[in-house]
Amino acid sequence: MPFFFVLNPALIGRGEFSEVAITFGAAVVGVILLAGALQGYLVGIGRLNVHGPLGWLCRGLLAAAGVIMMLPGGDLVGYEHATLNIIALCLAVPAIAIAWFGRSRQPAPSPGG
Repeated sequence: MPFFFVLNPALIGRGEFSEVAITFGAAVVGVILLAGALQGYLVGIGRLNVHGPLGWLCRGLLAAAGVIMMLPGGDLVGYEHATLNIIALCLAVPAIAIAWFGRSRQPAPSPGG
């Protein structure tokens, strides 16, 4: 994470307000996605209970989306912030859907018992 501060001055408040806000928001979401992939727990979803190859795909997509979302846009990478965010969302949305539908469902309690 410290490298991203050096490569993207907007993360320390240098730049226009809109650029700082978008960059900061993307970095926070990127950290959440990357941490979710590494820990196996995603905020709002819970434990990533998807097992086997589908589970690795889910966590890999979340990790890739997190790293892409944290990348500094511009000349260094060759893509603007908006393009990187769209690419990251295209990776994160299917991974979140896999995690959502892979959650273990608790059976409903029976009446009277």
